[in-house]
Amino acid sequence: MFTPNLKRNILFAAAVLLPSILAICLPVFFWGRSILEFVPNSSDEIIYWREIKTFSEYGFGGGQYSTDERPALFSASPFGSHGPAFAMLFGSLGRMVGWREIPQSSFI
Repeated sequence: MFTPNLKRNILFAAAVLLPSILAICLPVFFWGRSILEFVPNSSDEIIYWREIKTFSEYGFGGGQYSTDERPALFSASPFGSHGPAFAMLFGSLGRMVGWREIPQSSFI
């Protein structure tokens, strides 16, 4: 019925798509919420959210993020000790599709 190549391609597609399908379906199953309803609620999540928002709007010219008022050792990056990769990756996506502000209720 299926050729060996077709079986392998189907298994490969399933292995590639399964993590995304689970990431979309499990929050709905466990908490009744879509992953699009996520809002940050801890300090690290809020900092990353703001860094992404800053990069999506201003690139590297959006100000300095730091821990304990100490700037990053790599002066070309205003994104703290963890570096700019996370902010660049998601900030670029945010630039293309939009990145909203953190709802005020998440600060309570």
